[in-house]
Amino acid sequence: MNKSQKTVFVTGATGLLGSNTVLALLSKQYHVKALARSEEKARKVLRDDSQLQVVVGDLMEPETWLSHLEECDVVIHAAAYFREYFGRGEHDHSLTTLNVDFPVRLIKEGIARGVSRFVMISSTGVISGRSDGLPSSEGDPANVQIPGNGYQESKKMMEVALSTLDLHGAELVIVRPGWMWGPGDYAPTATGQIVLDMLGKKTFQFVGGTPFGIVDARDVAFGLAQIVAMETPKRLYHLAGYNITALEAIQTIAKQIGTVKVQSIPYGAAIFLSGLLEFFTRMTGARNPLPREGIEVISKGVQVSSELAKSQLGVHFRPFTETAKDTVSFVRSNLV
Repeated sequence: MNKSQKTVFVTGATGLLGSNTVLALLSKQYHVKALARSEEKARKVLRDDSQLQVVVGDLMEPETWLSHLEECDVVIHAAAYFREYFGRGEHDHSLTTLNVDFPVRLIKEGIARGVSRFVMISSTGVISGRSDGLPSSEGDPANVQIPGNGYQESKKMMEVALSTLDLHGAELVIVRPGWMWGPGDYAPTATGQIVLDMLGKKTFQFVGGTPFGIVDARDVAFGLAQIVAMETPKRLYHLAGYNITALEAIQTIAKQIGTVKVQSIPYGAAIFLSGLLEFFTRMTGARNPLPREGIEVISKGVQVSSELAKSQLGVHFRPFTETAKDTVSFVRSNLV
């Protein structure tokens, strides 16, 4: 089938990764069905294109839109539940329902409607570090580095659940992105929220940690479009970008903002400060700007190799200085 004739269904189409993926697919002349909860937001986030069809629907009510999988060749599942990093309360049910059970159902429903390839977004958070200190590759076993991290555990559970499915001849590709930054973060995700928190401040405290994969969402989106085009892709790819510390990334963001200075705080002090903030924000109903889950992730990251994606998908990861510049510009223009 000629690639320009392929129809790709994208979930989470107005999110950071989803919106950039839709744009990458349109640039390659694919027909795209973009799932979004609001057509108004989709039209704002995504460019007007004759090859784009907005499908209004919610993951919690799939019966209202699953019929749109008809005549689709590829499904890219970029939607996920990750609000445990933002909100309080019990998230286990939502994490399991949306990040584990729903992907299984999506594939089954897609197979029944003739979809031949599924690209499912996981996370490099499902990987533990290697004992030899080398970056982890696709051949290393999945083993969550931070026990108790609900989001990362749910992504590992998703991978396990998908590995047992009878695909009836369809192809399954799992992609593990690193910590994503970039323009198009309208929600925003944790990264866009960090930039928002930094704007207007003279100092910003942030915890250090080990290097791990930090990547531009546009580069991940390019890789996903390449997977759609490939004749026989591999079953698993890491799209993790560069292995740098979160503190280095934040310092680069600060340079682009130009008016804020980053102060490094030790892990223990960060955990203590997070506890204090949690106490006071619970009293006021505000959001804790330094959640413990986020501290754990950025302090105990795992180095990841993206060499397979570079060699097979032709992905070239842009320097984080470019990502930082474009992220700050986007946030200032769209979220402030």
